[in-house]
Amino acid sequence: LFRSPVTPVNQAPTVTLTAPAANATVASGVSITITATAADTDGTVARVEFYDGATKLGEDTTAPYEFTWTNPSTGAHTITARAIDNAGATAVSSSTPVTVNAPPPVNQAPTISITAPTTNFKANAPATVKLVANAADADGTVAEVKFYRINTAAPVFDASTLLGAGTLVGGTFELSKTLDAGTYDIVAIVKDNAGASAQSGTVRVIVNALPTVNISSPAAGASIKVGSNVTLRALASDTDGSISKVEFFLDGSATALGQAT
Repeated sequence: LFRSPVTPVNQAPTVTLTAPAANATVASGVSITITATAADTDGTVARVEFYDGATKLGEDTTAPYEFTWTNPSTGAHTITARAIDNAGATAVSSSTPVTVNAPPPVNQAPTISITAPTTNFKANAPATVKLVANAADADGTVAEVKFYRINTAAPVFDASTLLGAGTLVGGTFELSKTLDAGTYDIVAIVKDNAGASAQSGTVRVIVNALPTVNISSPAAGASIKVGSNVTLRALASDTDGSISKVEFFLDGSATALGQAT
């Protein structure tokens, strides 16, 4: 009897995931490279497909079998590889769990405001002024607060303009500073534990230079006849303003003899 030759049964291919490692964690925004090995004992591997759960991500038709998954969503994923041979037989690899971590929250900048003195505060030189600022950080801590005297037209924040660092006192940051005569435009800079910073509004402090005065007449040691009139004269000046009046006093009395304008 003549018997037809028996057609051999096609053997399914084999496939193994080699990357990523099981239970790997990946930061959000980082691509995942998926690799696999595949073989077919009685034919050839036509292609290897890569899946996240039931969703096909991509495929490769030549060894080494590889696919780069860009922008995977955050959360847990289950990756598999599926090999197809030249006769259509298939095999699926073991699954590999991977977790894509959510991105860390964006650091929020701290806040700061100068609460004392109020702007256009005036004092006579030399003036010890207490600078007080409220500073806070909603998602961290305040690392430092520094006070600066700036030129508002071209502010510079460095050692040349630094007045000093604030000290935390009862919830506010304080700095006591003795200031010479002049006009001071002051701002505070806060920095948080993550390096973010913020600037307060500007507070102007005016330190008035004291006027100078010298009696020019009569001369020191002059002899004056009893009952005679004496004309008192003085030279007065003010470097940062004008003289509104000069008062004259005798022998330490608190009551002025008179005044000149």
